[in-house]
Amino acid sequence: SVQDLLQGPILARIKVDEARFSSAGREDVDVRMLGSGRPFVLELVNPRTRSIAPALLQEIQTVVNTSTTMVAMRDLQQIERDATNILKDGEESKTKTYSCIVWTEKDYSTQPDELARRLAVTDLVLQQMTPIRVMHRRVISTRPKTVHSIRFEILKPNLLRLWLSTQAGTYIKEFVHSDFGRTSPSLCTLLECDADILSLDVEAINMEWPPTV
Repeated sequence: SVQDLLQGPILARIKVDEARFSSAGREDVDVRMLGSGRPFVLELVNPRTRSIAPALLQEIQTVVNTSTTMVAMRDLQQIERDATNILKDGEESKTKTYSCIVWTEKDYSTQPDELARRLAVTDLVLQQMTPIRVMHRRVISTRPKTVHSIRFEILKPNLLRLWLSTQAGTYIKEFVHSDFGRTSPSLCTLLECDADILSLDVEAINMEWPPTV
């Protein structure tokens, strides 16, 4: 897992009783994290050392970045406990930028102006019921989530690339295909046709943390 790849080299060099990993949100296994990456915290319980030398942190980072192409690490640093509140507080307040490839039943390739009109949203509030795909592990509820803006590129007939700026916690796949109407409004609503998502990437998690080292 991503967690194992990141924390393995740390725990191999710093002896602890327990390690607790947390990150700024999570995505499905078929979603790539691009851009500058996803902030994470690894809490070391009862470490045998209280201060970690910058040289050791740099060594750990180098080991991670040269041992696999599946993940990369930057700005590894020791922080105080209070700093972890930034990660927790950002769970609902931060925004995220996604890009996705979308199929649409209706061909808008000859109607770019009409497509632009339909996708010209600003702070569109969705009502999202717990998606069918995660109902087995989540409480069933309806949550308001906001799509701040949408940009598009027409790739070919019936195929679009979208860039979405959204509130953290927005279910992007369900916004695209509506999840049988469980997300409303959806891209299907805006375009007045069926739509489905073919690929999804996280382009950015918009929070200024951790500081650069």
